[in-house]
Amino acid sequence: KVLVTKAAETPARLVRRVKVPAGGHPHLLLELGHSRASSSRVDVRVDGLTLLQATVTPGTAEEPWRRCQVDLSAYAGRTVRIAVVQHSTTGSAAYAWWKRLEVIPKKLPEPAAAVE
Repeated sequence: KVLVTKAAETPARLVRRVKVPAGGHPHLLLELGHSRASSSRVDVRVDGLTLLQATVTPGTAEEPWRRCQVDLSAYAGRTVRIAVVQHSTTGSAAYAWWKRLEVIPKKLPEPAAAVE
């Protein structure tokens, strides 16, 4: 299952109040794809503070999904407002496909680099 968002002149926003697990090193995990013909900037905000700004273009995303992880350790045990905001960087329609968007108990290992 995949969620599709569209940003153009108005950003697409995914907002939710979340109880961040206490203890450990909780992270917000995002795995997203994009249209080959568009470019987006994704901002992750926690209680209004921007913790991540990532540009997603055909040249920056691994095939087929780009993974981003945001450290939420500073918010462990608290209920926070998480906003994920997708902006079109060109002003025209930009689509994003969201495969995963969840709070996980610890950071996942980075994917292995492709071997040529």
